[in-house]
Amino acid sequence: MDIAAALLFFLRVILGLILIFFIPGFAFTWAIYTKKTDLSSIVRIALSCVLSVAIVMISSLFLESVLGIESTGVNIVISLLSFTIVMVVIWLLRNYLQK
Repeated sequence: MDIAAALLFFLRVILGLILIFFIPGFAFTWAIYTKKTDLSSIVRIALSCVLSVAIVMISSLFLESVLGIESTGVNIVISLLSFTIVMVVIWLLRNYLQK
């Protein structure tokens, strides 16, 4: 294994862990608690980690049992990114409508 392949593998693992354990929950907490003062940073990060694991499990179960789509890595990444984008759009709409 050359150095470029090892670096790409390492980058893929790090980005995958961030996607699974942080990003969906963080977007979800911003969609629910839109103001910065609603939650402290530590609580938001802890809640993001817990919610991300729950969101990953629920989205894989939804893909497999409701939609009948096989739970592969690509399908899970697409569903998590779609969920994150929807949560960011909700956050933007709520911020826009509050002003």
